[in-house]
Amino acid sequence: MSLKSLFSMFTGKPNQLVSAIDPVLPLRKQAVSALTRLDAIKNNRFNVKYSRAVSVQSISANIEELTLLLESYTREVKNDAVPDANLFALPILSTNIDALFIDKDGNYINHNALVRFHQAAMALCEQTDGWEKVPYGPRERNYRLLKKSYTSIISVSNAVLELSQFK
Repeated sequence: MSLKSLFSMFTGKPNQLVSAIDPVLPLRKQAVSALTRLDAIKNNRFNVKYSRAVSVQSISANIEELTLLLESYTREVKNDAVPDANLFALPILSTNIDALFIDKDGNYINHNALVRFHQAAMALCEQTDGWEKVPYGPRERNYRLLKKSYTSIISVSNAVLELSQFK
């Protein structure tokens, strides 16, 4: 049974958070929408008890590495630079929120890492504002390279939002 069905079962209403993003929007705009909703709860703690049940798609195994990747991507695409495509050639990993908040040594990562993730993700989205409309050139190329990053931002944000519903 998924966490969404559990939420529906306990509250009597369907999960509204994930469905609030319009799938027709470009990925960057979906990411901004998810981050805007995450902004209200980013300082709150989420219920770790359910964190293994919420899956997430990410280009990194933990939240700190993901934040560092987003920060480096923002620097790389600044001023319409044309970075090496290999920097962006990371596979999307399937994991859960619990694993995303565990570092390489097996210790839990401080919840403040979510605030840093939010800042780095917003900086990337602001840096690439309007790039989804560019038909060709460095901005269009970089936007295509960043699609996995936007997917990670959306997935992590939605997973944390979903967990925040459980107290």
